[in-house]
Amino acid sequence: MPDRNQLSRALLDIAYSTYRDEIVGELSGSKRYTGAMIANALAIAAREMEAGDLGQDLLSQLGAGDTMDLRELAQGIREGLINDETYPGLREALLGFVREQLKVTNPRFLERRGG
Repeated sequence: MPDRNQLSRALLDIAYSTYRDEIVGELSGSKRYTGAMIANALAIAAREMEAGDLGQDLLSQLGAGDTMDLRELAQGIREGLINDETYPGLREALLGFVREQLKVTNPRFLERRGG
């Protein structure tokens, strides 16, 4: 039996494809732009569900999943307390995190840049 996340994802997929295929094409003028924004939001929500908790993945990769959250990580970086010396591989982990976030929020950006 599918879990709740799989069911939610399936529902989002059905809503997105139905909306895109049957409704967006019928919209005109400013409603077309609004319709495109709604379709984009549904697609992002579906990709978010697929990606899981990228922030927690980043913290786990750094070995900090139990000791801080993303806000604390960002604050530590700004203050110079968290860097490649204190967390080896930080730069690569952050670049990976940004790439994964872009896959969710703006996948065409990466496609245009070959990444």
